[in-house]
Amino acid sequence: MFATKRRSLGAAFIVLASMLVVPAAEAAGPLTILLAGDSTTEGTDGDTAYRCDLWELLDGVDFVGSLLPTGNCSAPGFDADHDGQGGATTFDRTTDGDQSIDVPQTSDAALVHIGTNDQNGVDFGWDQDYMTGTLEPTYRLLIANLRENNPTVTI
Repeated sequence: MFATKRRSLGAAFIVLASMLVVPAAEAAGPLTILLAGDSTTEGTDGDTAYRCDLWELLDGVDFVGSLLPTGNCSAPGFDADHDGQGGATTFDRTTDGDQSIDVPQTSDAALVHIGTNDQNGVDFGWDQDYMTGTLEPTYRLLIANLRENNPTVTI
C-alpha cells in the first residue's frame, strides 16, 4: 500500500515538475522549491520520504527549507533542505508558533504536502479542523501565509 501511495505522489510530482521546468530554463539561477508539510515531507531516519525521488526526477533545482536534513539519499548531490515537520496539522503550519511555514522570498515554488494529520489525527486524540468545518479557511490562511513573503510563489 505504501508503494502505491509513493507512486501516486511520484506521478503528482512529475506533473508539478513539468509545470516548473519551463520557468527554470528562463530564470537566471536554479529553480528554488520550498518542500513543506508534515512527516510525509520530513521523512524519518533512513528515509527521505519523497524528497530523494523528486531530487532524482528534477534537474537544476534548489530545495529550500529551514529544517535539518532527515533520512538518507544515495543520489549524487542530493539537496536535503526541507521544511517538513512530523505530526504537524494544517493549523500548526499556519500559526505563528514553531511550526509555521516561512517561505523564503527567493522561492519560485512551494510544494506543500499537508493534511494527513488533519485526516488521521482522530486516532491520536488531536483536534481536527476537518471535523469542525474549518479546514478550508485554514488552507486559505496557509496559502495567504505562503504568499506573504513572496506573492508570486507557485504553490
